[in-house]
Amino acid sequence: LEEPSPLGLRLKKSPSLVDLIQMKLVQAGKAKDAQHGGTASASEKLKASNFPGSVLRIGSWEWVSRYEGDLVVKCYFAKHKLVWEVLDGGLKSKIEIQWSDICALKVVCPETEPGTLEIALSRQPLFFRETNPQPRKHTLWQATSDFTAGQVG
Repeated sequence: LEEPSPLGLRLKKSPSLVDLIQMKLVQAGKAKDAQHGGTASASEKLKASNFPGSVLRIGSWEWVSRYEGDLVVKCYFAKHKLVWEVLDGGLKSKIEIQWSDICALKVVCPETEPGTLEIALSRQPLFFRETNPQPRKHTLWQATSDFTAGQVG
């Protein structure tokens, strides 16, 4: 096997992000405790979490957030997916990673600077591009090729 390629994302460790993570951990614990005879797992009871990213770096390719909302990280607990959405020129692109494809994680959260999340994958993520955007409608996605200038492979 080839060495898995790392995906890096610089995150700003803001108080709101820390609060969100703590809240999700508490919710997961409560859901697990309440599940003694239920049919839904704790991960299925959790909703998706979204938080802003500041830099997404894959090899030498980099996307630096210029304004709020143009780089969003989404964690879909029920679907076991991690997603990065990049807004560029009015259209969104996304990178979708299945949890089962993650073979290593490294998190660094210094007190005085943004934190970093490094992810190593056992296979390439999926790439999508927004199609036909409509106000107040769900985003429609079409599979596309690697938009990181070949840095994922």
